Amino acid sequence: MSSRNPITIEVLEILDAIDRRGSYAKASEELNKATSRLANTAKEVATGWGPKIRVAMESTLNSPRLFEVLADFLAEHENVEIDLLESVLNGGWEALDQDRIELLVGAPGPVPLQKGFRAIPIGQSDLVPVISAAHKHARPALDTQALAEILPKLRRIITHDTSMLEISRSEGLSSAGQTFYVQNIDQKVEAILAGIGIGHLPRQ
Repeated sequence: MSSRNPITIEVLEILDAIDRRGSYAKASEELNKATSRLANTAKEVATGWGPKIRVAMESTLNSPRLFEVLADFLAEHENVEIDLLESVLNGGWEALDQDRIELLVGAPGPVPLQKGFRAIPIGQSDLVPVISAAHKHARPALDTQALAEILPKLRRIITHDTSMLEISRSEGLSSAGQTFYVQNIDQKVEAILAGIGIGHLPRQ
């Protein structure tokens, strides 16, 4: 999560105008700002939460657990909106750096240096290589030595890194052999089930 301080000179000016003028409407007239924006700013300072929180979740994250946590949070903060998007590898860090999100959940390390991010470890996803039982190399894949020999011949199913500006990366299988790129973890599962190739999936 970004460590930026929500209290700025602009916020202090807004709070001062609301206090002096006695209403959002009069303060917005003085500052030439929309009434709704002043109300949102005041609410954010008072509660510690903005009216909308933009969250990115890493594609390999255990999403049912995340939704349980979000449901508990919204039960306590009914007026907060959540805008959830999926990220892969560097894409989440890039979105956080560009202020497109306020919170990133389940991102792979390492944490980018000198960005002011505060990170809390939540445990690693247990990724395992998966191949369809219908794939012609499914039987040899059960043997570690045989798998090492056939791995360069297997097409790798890779989820696109969602970063746009940084150097993208992939994790897991070696870079040898052909690749098949997909946009999200659901497409990766379907591609593996169809026998297109092999790829890492979260054990859950």
